Amino acid sequence: MSTSNEQFLALLDEFCRLCNVPDPAAVRETGAVLVDDIPFTLVYNEKLNVDEMYILCELGPLGKADEKECYQRMLHMNYLMSYRADPIMALDPRTNAVMMISRLPFDGMTAELLRTAVGATAKVAHDWRDGKMFDEAAEFFGGWKEE
Repeated sequence: MSTSNEQFLALLDEFCRLCNVPDPAAVRETGAVLVDDIPFTLVYNEKLNVDEMYILCELGPLGKADEKECYQRMLHMNYLMSYRADPIMALDPRTNAVMMISRLPFDGMTAELLRTAVGATAKVAHDWRDGKMFDEAAEFFGGWKEE
């Protein structure tokens, strides 16, 4: 019987094969992978939580807008997403980049499901970088609308 960590490494191998990732050994070692020019880190740590894995996505810098406004909008996004989804937005304390962190159930996770989740998150990252994430998210989540 394989351990959860071995299952996670097998999942990463299959994900890399499915997505044609050129260096699966590096992904196995660090969890870091570039998808559609967006940096991701795929994490599983059974000491942290045996039931979940994490997708860390670097959305990019705060942006050109007022820093206070960006922080406020990130908090709005966290509020809106808490109702219908799981990811949170945060600042990476090492780089000050805006991150989206998603938790996924580990049991039953497949490379196909992981590819779908990473692909959807990559779209969010592109929307962030294009400056349209907040408007689309507000419409999608039925939340605030700016006048």
